[in-house]
Amino acid sequence: MGFFDELKRRRVIRVVVAYGAVAFAIAQAATSFFPALHLPDWSVTLVVAICLLGFPVAAVLAWAFDITDQGIVRAEDAVQPLPRRPSKTRQAIAAVVILLCVGLGIALALNRSANDAAIDQNLIVVLPFRVSGDASLEYLREGMVDLLGPALAMEEGTRAVDPRSTMSTWRRLVKSADADLPPDSALEVARALGAGRVLLGSIVGTPTNVTLTAEIYGLPTGARRASGKTSGSADTLQALIDNLTAQLLSLDAGESQHRIANLTSTSLDAVKEYLIGQAHFRQARFVTAAQHFDRAVESDSTFALAALGLRLTSGWGAVQASNLGRAPRLVRNYQERLAPGDREFGLAMVGSTPQPRSVKQILDTWNRVVSLYPDRPDAWFQYADELIHRGQLAEVRDAAAQAKRGFQRALALDSSFTPALIHLIDHAAIGDQDPREFARLYALLQRQPISRDVAPYQHWLRIYMRGDTAELRQFRAALDTTPVFLTGAMALFVQLGVGTVEDGELAAASALRMASTPAERNLALGASHGLFMNTGRIDDAKRFLERGLREGDALTWHNQAILDGMFWEGDTLLAHSAAQRLSELLLPKTAKDVTNDDRSAACTLGQWQLRHRNEADYTRVLALLQAPQPSGIPRAADVLCVALLRALRSAALNLPDAAIALEQLDSLAREGYGGPITLRRANATIAQLREARGEARLAANAQRRAGTGPDSGEFLSVWKRERGRFALLEGDTAQAIKHWTDYLRLQAKAEGEARTRMEQVRQQLAAITGERKR
Repeated sequence: MGFFDELKRRRVIRVVVAYGAVAFAIAQAATSFFPALHLPDWSVTLVVAICLLGFPVAAVLAWAFDITDQGIVRAEDAVQPLPRRPSKTRQAIAAVVILLCVGLGIALALNRSANDAAIDQNLIVVLPFRVSGDASLEYLREGMVDLLGPALAMEEGTRAVDPRSTMSTWRRLVKSADADLPPDSALEVARALGAGRVLLGSIVGTPTNVTLTAEIYGLPTGARRASGKTSGSADTLQALIDNLTAQLLSLDAGESQHRIANLTSTSLDAVKEYLIGQAHFRQARFVTAAQHFDRAVESDSTFALAALGLRLTSGWGAVQASNLGRAPRLVRNYQERLAPGDREFGLAMVGSTPQPRSVKQILDTWNRVVSLYPDRPDAWFQYADELIHRGQLAEVRDAAAQAKRGFQRALALDSSFTPALIHLIDHAAIGDQDPREFARLYALLQRQPISRDVAPYQHWLRIYMRGDTAELRQFRAALDTTPVFLTGAMALFVQLGVGTVEDGELAAASALRMASTPAERNLALGASHGLFMNTGRIDDAKRFLERGLREGDALTWHNQAILDGMFWEGDTLLAHSAAQRLSELLLPKTAKDVTNDDRSAACTLGQWQLRHRNEADYTRVLALLQAPQPSGIPRAADVLCVALLRALRSAALNLPDAAIALEQLDSLAREGYGGPITLRRANATIAQLREARGEARLAANAQRRAGTGPDSGEFLSVWKRERGRFALLEGDTAQAIKHWTDYLRLQAKAEGEARTRMEQVRQQLAAITGERKR
């Protein structure tokens, strides 16, 4: 007879199952009812321990003894080879008892879970403090309930239970007014009041000095979430309370211990605004995050952490804040108030000096930060963000793959870090075009408290990846409820390979309808103009360009008209008239009147004039670009543009220094010196100049760098076509096929000369794909 048969014969399995069901029900009953009966906390622990200890006892007794009609006998003395089958009545009774026990246990567990689910995690109950030492401080025992409540309250998040409700429940549980509740019983107070957290504290004092200590415990587990301690003169009680509150709120919100010194050296109001801003940033709610960081800086301009948070929101969506421009300076000026890790992070973000940095220098700095602090998700995210947006400009060939690994590392360290998750979702949809990975990541996003700032276009991506036509119709119908900058982003994503051109047109049209400010109107017109340029409908794009010239910012749209003529195969006559108008607007200006927008437009104007052998304006354009900045530090974009204009002039006039001037320009561009927009345009020019000199490999490198990143569709159609051509010259047919296939998708509705160019590419693509098949 086998061991399992012997277990069955001795009824061990049946006894253990029955015992487990009954023990489970008893433990659940004790956990739920003992606190309500005001029994001490150790009584629940004792019952659970007895139930657990009873398991081996029940198993041993079942193995050793059996119950028969003759009474209890040793199991080996039973005559039957297997236990006698009990009567149906006994079987039914046993089954009912076991089911009732299991049912009771499940019901109690579900009731406990339901109660825990009803708990408000934002609600905190402050219990009376333990007071020892100076008897004159006894008034603070219950007084701290009233004093800490308002201090803990935040605009969003934490709020305290009403003191009267707290004291009423507390008095029912304590044996006397002098007694204190241990943490386990304190959790029951919080549960009874529907609070997700409970604060316990103590006060030790002398007539001259007071020490406040407090801890926050969370439901349902009872784990300690934060602890704080502060000491000082009894005359500064309110300042001590603010300091303690700042510690508790910061640690409870997930801030690390090394930041506490900085967080407690400013006002409590500033700390609260900063913590709300941090929570919003982690949830990718960048617009509101910037508003809260801005208020914190407004409250305390030396609050370096808040200034750093404000700088981090720059460039996300429609972020605007009154202190955004000075945030980098504040981080540098008050860096000594930051902990070492935050100081390294902040200086990587803003630079140790106001001097401009190249893309390579920025990437090297972030690489150093993640090497020093590999456990910081925000550092991994910023490094990956630089790689994905600017790595290609500095000839990082595998920038997208490295960025993906960085975002994954950030998310692994902090699963609630939504900005990293959003970038991975974009990569799955646009880069890898992997529906399965997209679905997995989007499921994670749905568990986050995402806001309308970021949800619409992620939802739109999901619809396309799933191919859900019903959802797509609903989304189209609700486009006019989507923020303008997001509909503009959707029009861009169509160009990058997600969705159909028709949906890009719908998104761009919605952006135009919903635009209510000059900035939004410029953005919406730009989205429509870029979409039609990249899809080969130059006449439609021209109409939006002309509308921008009439309704929008003069510098922006005259500049765009020239860029169209130089790089995007646009209307050259319109570009010529725009150049004349820009000359009238810019060249009469003196150095003190020149803005950064003027400098950018002057760079475009100078390129156009030199390409058309017009040196008349060259000297005045250089003067504008070299006009001193108020800070005394030249802009990197201006330095790059001066080098660009000199290289263009030397090439146009065939001067002896043409090769040297081009090499100087190319050196700056390879370093990524000058800002993304200026660099893309400079690299496009370098590619043209290199190819004209017969330097195909160097031309291909520059053309590769000129590729648009995930945040821009400028010249995308031309770049795709040229990238395919250069790839073929280098013998890389796979890349040629990839880029030409993307180009043909973009140009499916091309008209006029654009369609002729598209058909030529189609024939070339057919030739090389046919050759590969053979």
